[in-house]
Amino acid sequence: MALCFSRAARRFTLLTVLILGLQLPLSVDAKSSIDVRITSPQNEQKVGGQLKVEASISSEYELKEAKASVSGIEAPLFQSCSGCSTWTGTLNTSSLPQGPHSVIVNATDVKKKTGTASAPFVHDEAPPVVTLIELPKQHSIITDGSIHIASEATDEFATPVHFLKIYEDGNPYDPVIAESLTGNSYSRTFDVSAYTGTTLHIHYSIGDGWEPESYNLSNPVNYGSTVHIASLAALTAAERIPNAEILDSDANRLLINRSGSLYIRSRTNGTETPVAGGHYPVGLTPNGAVTGSLAQPEFTVRLHSWNGNSVAQADLGQWDRSSAVTIASNASRIQGKYLLSAFEGTVYWINTETNEVRKIPDFKSPYSSDITNYEVMDDGDLLMSGSSMTPDTIFRYYAATGQTEPFLTFPYPPFGPISDGETILFYAGGALQKYRDGSVTSEVYGIPLDEFSVPSEFYQYSNGWLAYVGENHQAYLKSPEGTVTQVTYLQKPVSLHALGEDGTLIVKDSPFTYHLYRPGQEQLIEIGSNRGARVDIHDGQVHYLLGDTIFYVSQAPENTQAFSSPAAHSLSLP
Repeated sequence: MALCFSRAARRFTLLTVLILGLQLPLSVDAKSSIDVRITSPQNEQKVGGQLKVEASISSEYELKEAKASVSGIEAPLFQSCSGCSTWTGTLNTSSLPQGPHSVIVNATDVKKKTGTASAPFVHDEAPPVVTLIELPKQHSIITDGSIHIASEATDEFATPVHFLKIYEDGNPYDPVIAESLTGNSYSRTFDVSAYTGTTLHIHYSIGDGWEPESYNLSNPVNYGSTVHIASLAALTAAERIPNAEILDSDANRLLINRSGSLYIRSRTNGTETPVAGGHYPVGLTPNGAVTGSLAQPEFTVRLHSWNGNSVAQADLGQWDRSSAVTIASNASRIQGKYLLSAFEGTVYWINTETNEVRKIPDFKSPYSSDITNYEVMDDGDLLMSGSSMTPDTIFRYYAATGQTEPFLTFPYPPFGPISDGETILFYAGGALQKYRDGSVTSEVYGIPLDEFSVPSEFYQYSNGWLAYVGENHQAYLKSPEGTVTQVTYLQKPVSLHALGEDGTLIVKDSPFTYHLYRPGQEQLIEIGSNRGARVDIHDGQVHYLLGDTIFYVSQAPENTQAFSSPAAHSLSLP
């Protein structure tokens, strides 16, 4: 009997062990039924004022809630999609002390089972401390073909990252130089001589690392500069305005761009007056300046005339952002105190002294809308050609009366009138015609232009001097006495740029290469080849505006010295 009981007890004990052995793993799984893994932040990631938390949470039962917390700050997590295991949320960490912390994610299911996980991160909203930065000064001119950049920085929680991008004007997405370096210092000199004649933009940043899944630096300190790469052997620096771009000039004033804003600067006392209106420069007027803008959201190109007290405006039509600067400048012409603008079938006349604006409906139709068919004169009168109804007539708009009347009828359709106030030149019948004192004479045959040409690039007149583009697309100059001189013997076609009252002539053999000729001069002078240069003649003096400097042209190439730009700007911070 005792033996039987002993055997039975052993069977019972074995059965009990088997049952408990089967039940024990189920009990462990039930207590650990929620698995939490934090996928962001990772690797002691640096975080600013907002911490984005992402966790992968899996549970045997339906989850009731998930929360993220750090140092008493708590925020709910939300399931990214129905049935998925990703939960996300954001914690406001701006009140946390700078330095290392841990975020904790807690999850609870409907059975009140819980799961938890933690991940370290660093709260860092402070940028690196920059102790040295060396960049070329804003709008400085580089003549030795090199750009030097150097910096030194420290950071409490990371090793600084230095990032450099240099790109040509108008092409920010295709940099000519782009590189990054992790370290406390950076020093490089780049050969940019291949970009002579262009404008380069320098973007330089120092951060404390890269933002996750991004090409952006975290907590960056940003620097920038625009420089002009130039070869200026025939030019002499006459005036310089540091950290500004000189856009236009007359005897007493400069139109400058400083940090994205336009100012008129006195050349006598240096005072600078903000220009009201647009951001795109068109030019100085006797009382102020004309600017352009792109009005949002309809993308309307708008002209602004600021006379020192008030602003008048004229809408030229809708266009894209990239063309706004070109349209504002090329569709406008300033003569004395009068502004003429013609674009997309609408012509405006503005007295920039009083800011009186007139929209000239007669010019829209049947006249051509291209400004090449219009001229504004010193007295405010307008000349216009290209009428489809009366193509053989040049009309004159009289500013004093506001009336438009036929002015000159010719056997062949006239095109492109230009005037110095007394003499009118126009092209008709295959020849350049000159109107003066009531009569017309044929001056030059064979000028290679058509209806799409800009007249002032093919013929100009000033104080009895006539410049024109003739045989082989070369430039010629006819004196008031009638002597004709071939000015250029270049391998490229040329166009006219400016003609002074003394016969000084500036021509171009490309969109940006300028040459100078003075009557009696034996050798043509190449004065510069820069995309951003502005060249004009004031009181017999050639002004070459580039970057922060006004240059004058030397009398002859052999007597000139290359302009040396100022040294790179070095700033040491304590």
